[in-house]
Amino acid sequence: MLAKVASHYGLGPIVAIDPHNSPILLDHQANPGVSSYQDFLHSIQAGGVANHVESHLAYSTEVANSWNRPIRLLWIDGDHSYEGAKKDLDAFLLTWSLLA
Repeated sequence: MLAKVASHYGLGPIVAIDPHNSPILLDHQANPGVSSYQDFLHSIQAGGVANHVESHLAYSTEVANSWNRPIRLLWIDGDHSYEGAKKDLDAFLLTWSLLA
């Protein structure tokens, strides 16, 4: 939905960052290498927004380390622990301070 809105208003691509390896969503015991990435690609293709999504198959802290563009909206739905959320936020706050 975010990509549809961004496309409609000419706001540029939605950047999707996800390792697609959540043990909550996937059966890691049966197949440790399982990934939801192909399902994600299929979904954005089926939704007609594949050209409006820039996908990064990684953790957000990895992408933040080399991020060099302004961010209009940052929504991180990652590790829900305090430590994980703090790492995500700190990584992008450091990036923002270097861009400013």
